[in-house]
Amino acid sequence: MFSFDDRVDAAALLAVCTMAAYRSRAQLSAGAAPRLTLYMQPGEEPLAAAGALVEALRLHETDTQQMNGAQTPEEAKHEE
Repeated sequence: MFSFDDRVDAAALLAVCTMAAYRSRAQLSAGAAPRLTLYMQPGEEPLAAAGALVEALRLHETDTQQMNGAQTPEEAKHEE
């Protein structure tokens, strides 16, 4: 189970939950602190599954920022 604070990109979270890879495995619970439950597949390594989910969230958030014209943290770091 993942919990998030107000820094989470809600659109990215929802988009990842609707991806084919997570559609039947992820349950999003709204609230003051949104929670995401990821159900493991038989024999799946929990750390690898969590890492893949976090990476999918990061990639979607980066894509959303770029579409909105915002700099990604990597771009801002490169300019320093």
